[in-house]
Amino acid sequence: MEAFAVGLPVITFRPIAGHGKDNAEMMARSGVNRYAHDEDELQRVLRDVTQPGPARAGLVGTAHQLFTGDPSDDVAELAAANCSFDRKGRVVALRAPKGRRSITITAATLVFLYVGLTLGAQAVAAIGVGVAKPPANVQHGVWVGVRLDDQQLRDRALLERVGALGASVVVDAQTAQRHPRSIDWLAERGVEIANGGWGKGTFLPWNQARDDLDKAGQVLAHETGTPPVEFVSARRPDAFDQFFSRRGVRQHLVVPDHNFGPESLPTALEARKVYLLDGRERDAKAMEIAVGDLGIRIRHSGLHLHPLGELR
Repeated sequence: MEAFAVGLPVITFRPIAGHGKDNAEMMARSGVNRYAHDEDELQRVLRDVTQPGPARAGLVGTAHQLFTGDPSDDVAELAAANCSFDRKGRVVALRAPKGRRSITITAATLVFLYVGLTLGAQAVAAIGVGVAKPPANVQHGVWVGVRLDDQQLRDRALLERVGALGASVVVDAQTAQRHPRSIDWLAERGVEIANGGWGKGTFLPWNQARDDLDKAGQVLAHETGTPPVEFVSARRPDAFDQFFSRRGVRQHLVVPDHNFGPESLPTALEARKVYLLDGRERDAKAMEIAVGDLGIRIRHSGLHLHPLGELR
């Protein structure tokens, strides 16, 4: 993506098996990269794209279209390609013309799919689309979530400690369904409950993201009475999570800056960072102690704690 943006030609050589190879072939057909199938072809392609000429210019130009465009050009093209009135004088809807942008749209779609299938949390955070950020006007705050599992949701002392801390509770939909009374108890006390995903993985990233956001969001809305506004993935988030977090009932995709267990609390906390205390498969008592210690460390750092829902 960075190479496309700055005008460097891209060559794919020895992609990973399966979707990596398929995406390399599709991107090559769309004209945004060259796919070298063996070392001899790699040498030929390198000669083509590392010197000025039509091969290099065509490759760079097609890829560069992913990042350029003037809205006035779109308006002008629509106006030229469509008639606003039919022969009886009735207003008709404009239809997008089948023109030069079709190749760009196809290429952009393929690039999006490639990124979604091959890159993880680092790329998601860097791109920033749909990723929750601290509000600009809060300079001395930290945003905290506590992920709880079945055992911990049954521990009232832990729930009271989390409620007193003021952090968000992160729970997956299937766990929430098994503990409706605990979820009700938290909701009645104003504890924010964030979407921790569906709770059961699937093989396809597209289906996983759909279950984690759409399906889990509906279940948590039913259990808590309020649709969740944050999604904290239990796995490495990807571009499919970005897509589903921005459609329908939108949820902010939260990518924690620091993810840790009760045995590894950070000694120093930084302002404007997102922290997630993950209690899965940990002892409830250890989590209770860790929640209390985390609150003390935040206060000693001179910071103010905010739930995840206050991210933007």
